[in-house]
Amino acid sequence: MFKHMKKLILIFFLASTFQFLNAQERQVYFPKQIPEFSILAEDGSEFTEKDLTKKKNLVFIYFNPGCFHCETAFKTLNLNYQNLNIEGVKIYLVSAGSVQDTKVFMKQLAPNLLKLDNFEVIYDEDYRFADAFSVGVFPHSFLYDKKGKLIDSYPGEQRIIEPFKVLLKK
Repeated sequence: MFKHMKKLILIFFLASTFQFLNAQERQVYFPKQIPEFSILAEDGSEFTEKDLTKKKNLVFIYFNPGCFHCETAFKTLNLNYQNLNIEGVKIYLVSAGSVQDTKVFMKQLAPNLLKLDNFEVIYDEDYRFADAFSVGVFPHSFLYDKKGKLIDSYPGEQRIIEPFKVLLKK
């Protein structure tokens, strides 16, 4: 009986430990400096970290045109862009979708953003950017300073305007 009880306790302990470990959130470390990456510009040419502007703070917004949360986020940006410090920053919209789907998405949900000079759409068809930046959810925004140092990361649709609020405070 004692041997049977020891086995049950061991099984219970192992199951509890496994459940505890799985319940813990995965620690994600976002790159403190802009990492090397190679994705596509809208014209199909290669776009790398060397092509980024060095004169302004940078906001990357990673999204997928088929994502409901991204739709909500871009509607919010489209409606609030005039109240944000968008002019003082270079914004790279990094699409995980096709060029065609992204164009339709932007035209329908964020036409005001398309009129701005400081927006550029780039394409991550192989998820290399997502891997380099540890993107976990759609949409996901990153704010980097002029020197390429991470200021903060903003996952989720609810935080889509956070990078711009931070810049307004500066």
